[in-house]
Formats: sequence, C-alpha cells, structure tokens
Amino acid sequence: VNTLTFTIQPPSNMAQYDHITITGLTGTLTADVAALTPGGAQAGLFGTDNIWTQNTGTLLLTLSSAVSSGSDSVVTLTLTNRASSQTALVPTISAAGSVPIPPIAMDSALPATTAAVLGAAVI
Repeated sequence: VNTLTFTIQPPSNMAQYDHITITGLTGTLTADVAALTPGGAQAGLFGTDNIWTQNTGTLLLTLSSAVSSGSDSVVTLTLTNRASSQTALVPTISAAGSVPIPPIAMDSALPATTAAVLGAAVI
C-alpha cells in the first residue's frame, strides 16, 4: 500500500464544483471508487464527489468549496500496489471549470517555475 501526498496550489482562485484531475497512476490494484473521500489536511475541500478509475489511474477531484490563489491544499490518496514492480510513473494534473489548465506532468523534482501551472507535486 502506498499513500501518495499531493500539494496543490492554484495560480488563480478556483470555484466550488471546479475539477482537478490527476491521471497516470496506473498499475494499482485499487478498484474503481465512485464516491472517494481523499485524506490529507485539506481533504474537506473536496467532499465525497470524487472518482477513482483504476484502469486509467485517474483521480477526479471536485471542489466542495472555493480555493484561493496561492493557497496550499494537501490531499492524500492510498493505493494498493500490485505484486510485481513497474517503471516509475509521472502523473499529470489538469483543472476544469473557472480555471481551465491543460495537463502538465507532476514531478517532485521539477523546478518551481515548471510546476507553477497548478503548483502541484507528488511526494
């Protein structure tokens, strides 16, 4: 089991019901979840209208309240590893709604200017 920690810092205000999508977390044994509740310090910002899709490794987060520009939102997701190893993954993050942001690679080793699109990194 791995607990992934995401720190999301939007470049502009995001509204209630905006979506943040993280894709590319493939190869897990975590089955689809239609009403996922994430963990983490700001998990309450996302309520329970979140979707995990196993075959695409996609996490769709729906904001249950507005998020201010520049604020850190820390969210965790626990996934079950498969029995065999796989190549390291670099997931992507995007946003839809009042602040549409195209997919960008999430990498904890990226310089701050590269990750600044959504201010996101996976640890």
